[in-house]
Amino acid sequence: MLHSSHQENDVSQQQIIGQHMDTSELEAIAICYDNIRAMRRKIPNNNDYELGKQFDLALRSMMDRLSNELQRAKSGELKVRASILAKKDLMALLTDNCSHYLAKNDPSAKTVFDDIISQFNGMVNQACDCL
Repeated sequence: MLHSSHQENDVSQQQIIGQHMDTSELEAIAICYDNIRAMRRKIPNNNDYELGKQFDLALRSMMDRLSNELQRAKSGELKVRASILAKKDLMALLTDNCSHYLAKNDPSAKTVFDDIISQFNGMVNQACDCL
């Protein structure tokens, strides 16, 4: 009985999020994460299983948070803002793992990459503050 209730909650959550987020965006993020995992396999002592768990946990957490925020949002602008910030959180997971790879393989590229990400995050936050 509890299992059925959990499945119904997942379907409801997917419907809510599906109204405000294109699933192809989530698929593209998942593909990027798989590509980063492939790059990081070149790092000694890399734990690919942990990276997979990390992404699954981050995605599930983002979906729960976004679903709650979308249900509470009273305006379309707040729903757009919640969706953008949720995608930004997932992108942070991608950039953090890519930055880790660069730190091991090309520290000067990591510095440039981190600066670019910082600037980009600032622009996203500024845009979201206007909503």
